[in-house]
Amino acid sequence: MEWNQIKSNWIDYKNKIKSNWIELKNRQIDDINGNRELLAQKLQETYGFDSAETELQISAWENNLLNIDGDAQVRDKTNLNQKLKENQFTNETVKERDTIIDSPYHKGY
Repeated sequence: MEWNQIKSNWIDYKNKIKSNWIELKNRQIDDINGNRELLAQKLQETYGFDSAETELQISAWENNLLNIDGDAQVRDKTNLNQKLKENQFTNETVKERDTIIDSPYHKGY
């Protein structure tokens, strides 16, 4: 997952930050406002991580987000394929297809 996506959707990721690093205060998370370096600094201050551990923590969190979002996308695509087989092209399935195709996870297949 690219950090720009997290930064541009910070409001959506604030709860995921809080659930991963429960010691971070809401005010700290608000102050971070999508800034990766500031997140690293707050993690070091709050948890006492060194820079290497901080990078591992943030990278693992990012990879986990990618896996979660990617898995959801695969499930959505599988469900859509089943709907298309059952219903052919209804307005609903066409709209779902277009949403998936326009998503950042669509690989062109």
